[in-house]
Amino acid sequence: EMEEKVVVVFSTPKEGQATKIFTEQPLGMKFARKLPIVINKIDDGSPAAQLGVKLGWKVHSINGKLLAGMDVLQAYAMFVHEAARLHQKMLVRTAPLTAVSVNNLSIKLESPMKVEDV
Repeated sequence: EMEEKVVVVFSTPKEGQATKIFTEQPLGMKFARKLPIVINKIDDGSPAAQLGVKLGWKVHSINGKLLAGMDVLQAYAMFVHEAARLHQKMLVRTAPLTAVSVNNLSIKLESPMKVEDV
């Protein structure tokens, strides 16, 4: 069977753009809940760390879908939705995202916690 993957294109200060292909979740990146989505923490040993994602990189597109023109809720929901298809590393596979209503997602996004995790 084909392995699910999430192709993330980042805008980077040096290279201009960098493409990273994730095959496991969690991806291991955190970002503040504002646009553009800028990576502000990378978990040690995570797929993001192994792929060489760097702090300060901006998310340009996810699986070919441009973030430009989206609001932060749409962008985050799409990121979560795309990542949810990936194999979960060392975790029991949970219910797919469709089991989580967008309403719950927006409640989560309106909570005081300002950092999001993928």
